[in-house]
Amino acid sequence: MSVAARAETPSRPDPVIVRAEVMDLARFTGEAADWIAGYTERLDRERPRNLAKEHETMHRMAAIYDERSGRLIRIVPDLDHLLPAEVAALKNATVRFRDNLALCTAKLKAKHRVGEWLIQAVGAEVAKRANPVRRYGRDAALQGGATRATPPLAVNRTI
Repeated sequence: MSVAARAETPSRPDPVIVRAEVMDLARFTGEAADWIAGYTERLDRERPRNLAKEHETMHRMAAIYDERSGRLIRIVPDLDHLLPAEVAALKNATVRFRDNLALCTAKLKAKHRVGEWLIQAVGAEVAKRANPVRRYGRDAALQGGATRATPPLAVNRTI
């Protein structure tokens, strides 16, 4: 067989190695799902700002999962037919991982929305107190005295 013919013929990876990679990815995905579930529980007790390193770790885990699963699919596109039991374990772990990731992301977004709402509410209250409504009295003169301009409120999006 010529070198060009060998280069065009896709080589099948060793099934033992593929099985080990699938099982390793299933183990990693299950551990990542459990870790994200724990991180989500910690979000209820602590501020997201105090969990910045954990948040970065969560993103790294998602990136590692994406890279490893994509590589496995590129190497063996018909993985379901070769290793049905191992792929079923990987699929179960992936469902848990994605569900926990979605729940964690939803909680983080909700905390950010609440924080932004609080900042806007405080800013509105400060503006209302700094610029009271001036009304006309019985003699058609303005009541409430002079008002002064307030500087704009800076909003910090980090909670």
